Amino acid sequence: MKRREFIKKAGLSSAALASLPVASGGLTSPAWADDEEAGTWFRFVVVSVTPTGSDLVAINGAGKFGDSWIQGRGSFTHWVPTGSPPFPIVAAGYWRATSFGGFTSNGVYGTLESGILELGATFRTTIPGPARLPAEMRVVCNVGPGALQTGEHEGVFIHVAGFEFEPLEPELGLTIFVPAPG
Repeated sequence: MKRREFIKKAGLSSAALASLPVASGGLTSPAWADDEEAGTWFRFVVVSVTPTGSDLVAINGAGKFGDSWIQGRGSFTHWVPTGSPPFPIVAAGYWRATSFGGFTSNGVYGTLESGILELGATFRTTIPGPARLPAEMRVVCNVGPGALQTGEHEGVFIHVAGFEFEPLEPELGLTIFVPAPG
């Protein structure tokens, strides 16, 4: 299936993706106690899919991490693209980082850093009802203009409540790492 057909079938559009940060509860401009402190900022707005292609999740997040710590949060909507929109929602809510699993840098190009961030998180669902679910996430950022490729598809890999999600191919969305000014 061609990307355009898939996006149309899944009910995705750039307008819908652009609205995700607004719907995430003010995550478009995270405030930190000291923006000059050491660490790396991250931001992503992506769509990931189950390996079978049966389920999709739109997820966004923002935060900052250092050598052994992480702050971050975001929102998600998990749905099944069957029939015609509106598609059935499996779960929706918010997530918060709970543990730093590591970061592998693949190099810096200007103010952009390529790499892979691993973290633990808690997903808090509001649909279908309140629940707190432990999750593991891997955020992958490739910087094409700098020829900095991690060897993985850009996006977010998620393991939560028996579901595995991986970036769409071709990717839909954007991840970014920005090292603190030094």
